[in-house]
Amino acid sequence: MATVHLARTLPLPYEKVWGALRSGAADILSGIEFEVDIAGVNVRKPVTVDVEGFNDAGQPFSACTVPFVVHASDHEGWFPTLRATLVATRHKEGTGVSLEGVYHAPVGALGAMADATVLRSVAERSVGAFFDEVIERLVAACRQVEEMEGIPWS
Repeated sequence: MATVHLARTLPLPYEKVWGALRSGAADILSGIEFEVDIAGVNVRKPVTVDVEGFNDAGQPFSACTVPFVVHASDHEGWFPTLRATLVATRHKEGTGVSLEGVYHAPVGALGAMADATVLRSVAERSVGAFFDEVIERLVAACRQVEEMEGIPWS
């Protein structure tokens, strides 16, 4: 088991990010493959993302969270599982977006041993690529909201 924390500040108004996550978190998080380069070989693994809700704790204009679980679409026991939360917070410079979670190694003791040697760095790289894709999709969703409202993208 290893913790993951990735963060970015987006130059987007918090309200746009909040709206995009509130209405489309499942679309933003789903359909992404985990991808990593291992010894010069590009390895892709289809994953399933189970979005577990949207929460703004009654404070819609300061922070919101989207808890989710990512697991392999097939052969689940052979691949790590990521249990994480996407967090968006209002910042002076825009919106802070972070992914905070824990990934669990596969296959019991064998997985834990492999995790200690190789899988941890592979999982960290693949989660990083996953987060990059989530950020790209979130920005695109915010652009769509602005286009629908007739506000030019800046």
